[in-house]
Amino acid sequence: MSVFFSGTTWMQAIVQLIMYRTLGTITRVGLSENDWCFLDLAHNADPMPIDLLDEQMSPRLIKTHLPWDLLPKSIVEKKCKMIYVYRNPKDVMVSLYHFCKNVPEVIHSCPHETFEEFVQAFLKDRVIYAPYFENIASFWQHRGDANVLFVAYEDMSSKPQETISRVANFLGEPLDKETLDMIVRKTSFGEMKKSENVKRIIRRSSIAQSLAPRKPDGTNFHFLRCGKTEEWRKEFSPELAATADKWVTENLAAAQLAGFSF
Repeated sequence: MSVFFSGTTWMQAIVQLIMYRTLGTITRVGLSENDWCFLDLAHNADPMPIDLLDEQMSPRLIKTHLPWDLLPKSIVEKKCKMIYVYRNPKDVMVSLYHFCKNVPEVIHSCPHETFEEFVQAFLKDRVIYAPYFENIASFWQHRGDANVLFVAYEDMSSKPQETISRVANFLGEPLDKETLDMIVRKTSFGEMKKSENVKRIIRRSSIAQSLAPRKPDGTNFHFLRCGKTEEWRKEFSPELAATADKWVTENLAAAQLAGFSF
């Protein structure tokens, strides 16, 4: 679980290696659908992603950017373990901007002529998966639940061993040092790039078959673009950063986000 472009694919890789010691192909919608059910691809999909779960061995792996209130009832009632990844929203804006700018399927759903235009739309909840803070708040209210774990993207970057161990213990799969070191190595940005498929996408659902990995200019699209923290400093002007920071401060004052910070 996460807000879009907050480290979902990175966490997918960590979880898959913890549970199965293998890492599937990375496409523009994350880890291979052969291993993961991506709930958000349900629209016009045949078969429906949720139906493909019956074909997967237990424990099953599910990915979504949906807020808590839109999760399938069975996931909530059965208290499935949920890992919620969050990230500096200015870095989220940079990653989502480059995605929307280069992917034909979403290029018309977000302003992309200039970065400033995109940020202004983001702050007004006029981009895909908005509203941003409502998504976080919907899960934050369940942070005390035993089946919910919050993980910061910045922690995944700055202290991978500690973060991966925390995730593994939450999943009931404690790791020995050798396995932990292997997962840290295989989930580094450089190693994950080796698993990225920029030539084609193999999908069983009809909607995903239309997600050809090409930019509008016909060149290959690289889903794993940067993988660093504080990349926003290269894209934001001081004035735009101040505007975004004000927006963040105002939203963090909401009662539903009491105690939350980036």
